Amino acid sequence: MLQDVVVQLEGAGQLVALGHAPGVVGEIVRLDLSGGGRTVSLDVRIGESRPVMVDGCVRHRVSLEPVTSIADNEPVAVGWTGI
Repeated sequence: MLQDVVVQLEGAGQLVALGHAPGVVGEIVRLDLSGGGRTVSLDVRIGESRPVMVDGCVRHRVSLEPVTSIADNEPVAVGWTGI
């Protein structure tokens, strides 16, 4: 199922997504990051999923652990970006 999420980098390289749907802990999903005219895809494992309040609405905070390296082996800066 495709969904738009907001992704941010927290702490020591921890990816966190905020979206409308909860994640299934342990599931591996494809994450497509886009911004600055560039798109990067990587597979991530859902480590945690919990509801949070954002601007008065319930969203789901999903922690992501990369399970594959980026295909072109280039470093990618991940910030607040739409998918």
